[in-house]
Amino acid sequence: MYRREVLDYLEKQGEPALRRVRGDIERAIEVLSQRPIGRPGRVSGTYEKLVIGQPYLIVYSLLPSDDGGEDDLVIMRIVHTSRDWPPGRWP
Repeated sequence: MYRREVLDYLEKQGEPALRRVRGDIERAIEVLSQRPIGRPGRVSGTYEKLVIGQPYLIVYSLLPSDDGGEDDLVIMRIVHTSRDWPPGRWP
């Protein structure tokens, strides 16, 4: 599920839930941008990081930066952990 879809769903659940989950996801992305410490992902070329305190995985890739510095973090998906996820494919 893309980030926007997650947030749209949470908006329907109420403002407190939205703020809590959004904050947790944004903090996890901030940590990843400074130190990408996720495990190898189920889709080739990706990594996964669980959002602490939430049932969501951030799926991301690391791409070489244009300036030759540190790799760029690219968020591919935010996936609810209860989703069926066939090996090598997106849920």
